[in-house]
Amino acid sequence: MRILIGIPIEESKAFCLNRLYHSLKNQLIPEGCLVGILFMVTLKPSVGFLNHVNYVAKCLGKAKYAFAGVGRLEDQRENWNRESMERARELIRHFALTEYPSDYLWFADADNPPPKPALTRLLGLDADIASGLLYQRMRNSEETYPLIYEYPGPPPKDPMLRPGWEKIGPLKLKNIEGKKGVIEADAVGFGCCLIKREAFKDIPFQSGLMNSEDTEFCHQARLRGYRIKVDSGLHVPHLLGEGG
Repeated sequence: MRILIGIPIEESKAFCLNRLYHSLKNQLIPEGCLVGILFMVTLKPSVGFLNHVNYVAKCLGKAKYAFAGVGRLEDQRENWNRESMERARELIRHFALTEYPSDYLWFADADNPPPKPALTRLLGLDADIASGLLYQRMRNSEETYPLIYEYPGPPPKDPMLRPGWEKIGPLKLKNIEGKKGVIEADAVGFGCCLIKREAFKDIPFQSGLMNSEDTEFCHQARLRGYRIKVDSGLHVPHLLGEGG
């Protein structure tokens, strides 16, 4: 079985690299799995940051992974934006389809270092899309919430279409208070998300009118009948920088 770990990263997440490295170095790899890592650097990175990412990838490749490489999204923007993120995820998806043909694609965002048993637990869900439990990153003591979504009614059979926009779906936050174990969802954030090849091979990453690239991907997957599960016991951190 082949698995690709895809990590979109920009220089503002440089503070995450050391913790992410130790998280991936200590990750439990199930027997029989060949796991590769692809860091996809976005925006306008400095030479120092690129060298740091390449060093981390080199160390991980020597430690336990089939390979660990670094890709570049040619992007001259300086600040985080939705288009750069969806392009980065799409490049990673393409790599998992063609360069390192993978049975699973695991997105592990730089500021969501996965716990040691994350991969084993996500594989154990045997879901088309499987996620750990992570929360929206908030500052200044603002209320935070789990990145789990649902449709307010049955999944739409014919999503809304508007000229110039992709198909969209009306998603809302799912109330998971008091729920334990495996939770069904209609969409999740992709900070720690494992996707079967059957689900990612035909769905490109693109933002919708109301959805970001990750929830839009989930929406398109749900329209195709794929199921999404969340391991509520797999708590994934969401790191803040020194200013957060």
